[in-house]
Amino acid sequence: MKEGMLMIFRNIRRDQGGFSLLEVLISIGLFSGAILGVIIMLLSTIRGNSVSMHLSGATQLASKQIEELMLMNYADLRDTDHDGVNGLDDRPASRADMARSNVKTGGIAKTYQIFINVAEDWPVNGTKTIRVIVAWEDGGRDKQTEFEFMRTQGE
Repeated sequence: MKEGMLMIFRNIRRDQGGFSLLEVLISIGLFSGAILGVIIMLLSTIRGNSVSMHLSGATQLASKQIEELMLMNYADLRDTDHDGVNGLDDRPASRADMARSNVKTGGIAKTYQIFINVAEDWPVNGTKTIRVIVAWEDGGRDKQTEFEFMRTQGE
């Protein structure tokens, strides 16, 4: 019985030739490609989370600003960027415009600029349409989100 087992082990050893260098290199290349794909996916996820955090911070600031504006006296509602241009189409065109605005810091130590544009008697007499624009810089790019609401003179 011992001789039979010994013959089986000898046959197994002869049949196994191992891996060639080419097979090892191909498997390392495939594994490296898979790891690279996972890393790229991870970086993309981190970037997406960062963008969503900044947008959430900007939305929270805009919401807070709208609540403050709703409590203000109707006659006191005016543009806040002090550039001499009134109305809803007064958008921050450049970083110089952004530098003149009110600067507030949001949740994740990000600096946001808040612009308030007011259009009087639009779309009907006795109303003010107010647009709140929150702008920030993200990775060298200017980003912004905006919200619009109306106030009537009787509110």
